[in-house]
Amino acid sequence: MKDWIYWNDPVNAVVRLVAPYPFTMGTITALSPAQSPLNKTVNGVVGTERNNPYTGDVPYSQSEIGILQSLGVLVITNPIPQGNVFGIATATNTSTNTAQSPVEYATMTNFLDLSFGEAMGAFVGQLQTARPADPLRAKVRHTLNTFLKRLQEAGLIDAFNVVCTYATSGNPQLGINTPATIAQHYLYAFAAVRYLSSVWYFVISLQGGTTVVTVSPAATAA
Repeated sequence: MKDWIYWNDPVNAVVRLVAPYPFTMGTITALSPAQSPLNKTVNGVVGTERNNPYTGDVPYSQSEIGILQSLGVLVITNPIPQGNVFGIATATNTSTNTAQSPVEYATMTNFLDLSFGEAMGAFVGQLQTARPADPLRAKVRHTLNTFLKRLQEAGLIDAFNVVCTYATSGNPQLGINTPATIAQHYLYAFAAVRYLSSVWYFVISLQGGTTVVTVSPAATAA
């Protein structure tokens, strides 16, 4: 994380130079786990290393922001895409996989991991049958489906699928319980959850001029 922050301490009426971690992590923890900290404002900041209130304002260029983004460095600066305010201009980790590099990938994955661990702990020690229609596995499916459906309705995930079933053979890691795994006291469930995708690049095309032909939205609705 960078830059160091000039912070207006309202209690002692002094401007302090402090590390960026409280501002960056405070913003992240204040958001829902599905939200990206990208383009979010931070409060109380009057300057940074580059946006120095004493030696001069030197904002980051777009190419510099791109480099920091690609390296997984979170930076607080001014301006950010939403305007001339101090905020978080990058929001990735060091992964080269674009599906896993957003900050919210980690926060959402950890949130689901901890939530599943807490909810599924209630099923340890309960009894499971080796019949296809097992009441315990039905309860597991219902619990997971209900929880994920609520997240979907709240706008925290895009889609999901839960598997906790019985078959004579199959991959337990995909939620398949077999006579052998049941006899060994295992219960397997699998949840596939598709996260929401934060916008990194917004492209708008403009055609302007006195000869431009415009078409009403109603005419193009079909």
